[in-house]
Amino acid sequence: MKTAWIAVAASLALALARDASAAPASAQDLAALKLVNQAFADALSAGDASKLGDLYTEDALLMPPNAPPTRGRAAAVAYFENLLKAGKVTLQVRSGTAGADGDLGYDAGQYAFELAPAQGSPNRDDGKYLLVLRRGKDARWRIAVDTWSSDLAAR
Repeated sequence: MKTAWIAVAASLALALARDASAAPASAQDLAALKLVNQAFADALSAGDASKLGDLYTEDALLMPPNAPPTRGRAAAVAYFENLLKAGKVTLQVRSGTAGADGDLGYDAGQYAFELAPAQGSPNRDDGKYLLVLRRGKDARWRIAVDTWSSDLAAR
């Protein structure tokens, strides 16, 4: 099932990115997709795992690097709560491309991440991300699939 979700997410992102015959996403949808990503960065930087959870669908798939995938909003919140226990997080995101078709959308771009523990040197990372978002019955866009990876060389 996890493999199926990954395949669907990748196929959707590729199809939306290259299908010139598809109707372009509205400016309102594109802005809303990017706002979800900025709200994510703001909530993580504020240390608010609860707000992060509000940005995910109930059945969200979180695929962090170097860790097994997790399923569900509660699992995403638990992942970020654990991360936030390690120190102060600062996240900046820069959307590179976004698109939508109906109630599915995507946002892909770059991030700059810093984790500053209470003691010791901060850990920094730069990388890229891909979000697949779904518009709910309440018309809000939420993250359905979230994955990211580092651009830094492995240590």
